[in-house]
Amino acid sequence: MPAMLSGGKFQKINVDELAALLQSVTPARQINAVHLHHTWKPRHHDYRGYDTIVGMWRFHTVTQGWKDIAQHLTIAPDGSLWTGRHWDLPPASAVGHNGSAQAGPFMIEMIGDFDVGGDPFVDPQRSTAIAVLAALVDRFSLSTEAIRFHNEMSTKTCPGTAIDRHALLDEVAARRGHDAGGARAAAPASPFAPDADALFQAMTFLRGDGAARSWRELDAAFYEPWDAEPPEVDQHVTALRQAAAVVDAAAVTRADVDVELTPAVKEALRPYVINLTRGRFSTEGIFTTSQADVEAIFSQHLPKALADAAREQRPLRIVIYAHGGLVGERDGLGVALKHVHWWVRNGVYPLYFVWETGLLSSLVNVILASLARGGARAERDFTDFADAQIEGAAREFRARSFWADMKHVAELSSAPGGGARFVAEKLASFSQAHPDAVEMHAVGHSAGSNFHGFFLPVLFDAGLPGVKTLQLLAPAITVDAFLDTIMRRIRQIGELTMFTMKDTSERADNCANIYRKSLLYLIHHALEDAREMPLLGLQISVLDDIRLKRLFGVEGRVTSRTDTVVWSPSTDEDLRAASTSERHGGFDDDPATMNSVLRRVAGLSGSDPVRDPFVAPATRRDVDEWSSPAAAFDVATGGAPTRDVPFDYARTDTPGTRVLTAHADRSRNGAGRRRALCVGINAYRRKPLRGCVADAQAWARTLVALGFDTPQMLLDQQATRDRILGDLDAMVRSSRPGDVVVFQFAGHGTAVPDRSADELGGDSPDDDEALCPIDFTEGRLVVDDDLAAIFQRIPDGVHVTAFIDCCHSGSITRFGAGPPRGQGRGDLDERSRYIDADEQIIEGHLAFRAARGGARLVDRESRAAARDILFAACRSTEVAWESNGQGDFTRHATRALADGVAGLTNAAFLARVQASFGDQPRQHPELHPPGVGALGLLTPTMRGDVEAALSVPAPPAGRAGDVADLLRAIADVLGTR
Repeated sequence: MPAMLSGGKFQKINVDELAALLQSVTPARQINAVHLHHTWKPRHHDYRGYDTIVGMWRFHTVTQGWKDIAQHLTIAPDGSLWTGRHWDLPPASAVGHNGSAQAGPFMIEMIGDFDVGGDPFVDPQRSTAIAVLAALVDRFSLSTEAIRFHNEMSTKTCPGTAIDRHALLDEVAARRGHDAGGARAAAPASPFAPDADALFQAMTFLRGDGAARSWRELDAAFYEPWDAEPPEVDQHVTALRQAAAVVDAAAVTRADVDVELTPAVKEALRPYVINLTRGRFSTEGIFTTSQADVEAIFSQHLPKALADAAREQRPLRIVIYAHGGLVGERDGLGVALKHVHWWVRNGVYPLYFVWETGLLSSLVNVILASLARGGARAERDFTDFADAQIEGAAREFRARSFWADMKHVAELSSAPGGGARFVAEKLASFSQAHPDAVEMHAVGHSAGSNFHGFFLPVLFDAGLPGVKTLQLLAPAITVDAFLDTIMRRIRQIGELTMFTMKDTSERADNCANIYRKSLLYLIHHALEDAREMPLLGLQISVLDDIRLKRLFGVEGRVTSRTDTVVWSPSTDEDLRAASTSERHGGFDDDPATMNSVLRRVAGLSGSDPVRDPFVAPATRRDVDEWSSPAAAFDVATGGAPTRDVPFDYARTDTPGTRVLTAHADRSRNGAGRRRALCVGINAYRRKPLRGCVADAQAWARTLVALGFDTPQMLLDQQATRDRILGDLDAMVRSSRPGDVVVFQFAGHGTAVPDRSADELGGDSPDDDEALCPIDFTEGRLVVDDDLAAIFQRIPDGVHVTAFIDCCHSGSITRFGAGPPRGQGRGDLDERSRYIDADEQIIEGHLAFRAARGGARLVDRESRAAARDILFAACRSTEVAWESNGQGDFTRHATRALADGVAGLTNAAFLARVQASFGDQPRQHPELHPPGVGALGLLTPTMRGDVEAALSVPAPPAGRAGDVADLLRAIADVLGTR
């Protein structure tokens, strides 16, 4: 369970504030020891504040597979403290010493390498560590001997050979009692003081609504394995940076923009982007904004834009944009980057507020935790929960506090001392200085309507006469709040337009694939103070309120105003009222909507041409925006970036490992990207597995070590059919010559009747072979045709390799769901990765395919051009085994890769893997298609290379003849797992 506190951040506090927390919070478990660690890496020079903490969190959760950051508290080189894991939960500190839900240690990580010759352990970090240790042993009535170094419980040197334990404990003993009764009050003196607000947020997290007490009742899946322990010697900075780029399951993304956030790009954005952290100008993170930056906007950039507009004999149009809530800095910057220069090209000056408001994953995680606490996790998949159960979980388990805090952040921004208030005053002054030359417009998406509910009244009170247009996209503001803020100032708004979904589309949307309606419905039912709170963006709320119906002209206008609501998808031929979005988060990517917004800002009619129409970014329409694993702003955090960080919607550009090859062009010299999609599914409702998630994590670690960008991960509930195909398709479509792509799958396979007769001539002529996603029981299988349709689009010069660790098709069907007799090893926890497709699965599959218009065939010419290679876990007559929590093929293959791949061919790698299985293996890994063994392993491939390698006689007619490469191989491999 991520320790991302409300507001989307770990909290930075000081020693006095820790003392206040210790006085006001009583952990549900007994604290009987304090464990002290150093990170080893990141070191002092790697520390970058919040980004480093998030990087550690992601390393622990993504790479290590833990539920949260390992430690309860982190001590930074500057002496500051960062909150971490909830105090009610045992840490991931040392094998056999992590304790339980009843009793155990409090874990501290100190950032640095304190082995001899490493970082100096000096003030302010040293004095902070001593004060913290003294406060903890005082609070929990422990002796100083209860302070245990990591090296007392393991063979590691942690927390460093340069730290003398006895001397440190003597200093702690001398410090004891200093802070007793001296902590400042818990209540913040001002909501706008960052430190006090951080203390308030930390206290809310640790004490909030009885949530922590509930965690003791969660099933074992929410606790770490007994052997969880930080791997200090392996946790190097590069791994941290790369792990941090794998984003939360709920991060919103809809675009693939190939732009790096270099210093030049940052400077290009600076005139248009105002970054706020909890209402104040952001002084750290990916993109900073200072008061001087804002002054420069009004003293340099806007005067220049005004002069340009005057030369073109038009007014200077300024649009003030606020993105949606529950997104972090990178996602807010992603919205700005895809919009800003489009506005500029159309003669509009954009001012984008990036107001960091937290992560959707925090909201999703607390809901899932509540469901698990209710015991339902063991009974069925989370996606099967009725919406009413989700709503109840959200109300019960502190989810409302995330939404309430988001609104609080919006309020802080425009309150005295807030960054948005400063901007409002500047905007008003600038407008007053140029009364006839400047037009103001405002746009807000989702919770951006809450932001404008506070900002616009402040802007008007500062002296701005009014805005010419206000356009709200799927507004999440309540009707009461709208009426009390924006509606009260409606005379200062020239024209109000709302773009939002029809109720049918609202109900067809989903949140994170667990709630089967839109975010607005979840807010309506569960996240506001009252149930069924009317929201401005819900059609049912508008049609139920006579004031809104009259305002928007739905029923009997009572004024001459022309305010409008556009129900999406619209059928209006007026291009000022066009919208096609059918997802709550999709309006700011929808060309119809954005071009309608532009027309209203620019004063264009529906028939006037738009200078530079908005074009939808490369998108995955079938992927849920809440749960896409690619970040809208995919930037590595958690260490000290030593180069410009890439801005890419589907990847991070870490330097690739050079692959030896005979060719010398750019696509062959390692300059391409090295990307991977890793899928692992244990939590099947039928025949669950044990080792597939561990497999995916092992592949991810192995590929990162080989120079791959941090892989996209789909684990358990994330690995739906739509997610697997959507993410793989996006990766292939966005690949360029020189790229290397890996697709890895660990889970069940099955075979279902072939509806398209495309398997004739294979070893399973009547079946379609299929992977089993987490939602396969609904008929949502990934058949070989689905994969073929993606792989036929592989661009020339792009190499794709698949590693499939599950059973094969063919004669294995005679063994049913069990292993061949005599092959099991009774002393191991062993399972075969196979699901028998019973009548229910087959009927569901056929119904699903029929609803989608039948299976897709892939023509011979398209397949002949494919450049894809498959390593299969075993022969078609064998079982793919997992034992002791890992797939046998994955175990041997990842070890073989770890030995190095420079100059290695596919055939040599296969031989290395086969040899590792021993003299009498029970499964024999294979390489497909025949003839590609001489090609370089994980090396960019040109069409001529494959054609030369596959210069074999023409295959027979039928589908089997079309698949001389991966399609046939996958058809051979996936059948009856």
